[in-house]
Amino acid sequence: MNLFLLGTLLSNLYRGEAAYTMVDLAAGSIFVFVITMIISLSLWPKVIDWLESRDTKK
Repeated sequence: MNLFLLGTLLSNLYRGEAAYTMVDLAAGSIFVFVITMIISLSLWPKVIDWLESRDTKK
């Protein structure tokens, strides 16, 4: 999310004029946050299963 926000702010600075409005920045940041949460929450069960299977092999 920080990379998205940094990229949009830098593109606004380099163009001289506003390439993105504050609404675009806020909506994009929220969208990236939601997508990141969905991906991370979908990976947790696989990580936990992997850790449990590693413990049972020992």
